[in-house]
Amino acid sequence: MTPRTVGAIAFRPTGDGSAHVFVSLQTGRAITRGHWTELPLPADAIERMHTLARRAKAAATLTFTN
Repeated sequence: MTPRTVGAIAFRPTGDGSAHVFVSLQTGRAITRGHWTELPLPADAIERMHTLARRAKAAATLTFTN
């Protein structure tokens, strides 16, 4: 049987607030879901996000803007 779950990190709510945008740990692409189960963040998920950030040449620092 094919698994129905995808590992992902919450990114932001959608504009209308009915769902959230997540970053898939498998593909690095954005996915939108209205229902999810919150789970602890394992070390391999953190490492995967670091890998995706390096591939995207993301900045090493965070910048908050309004």
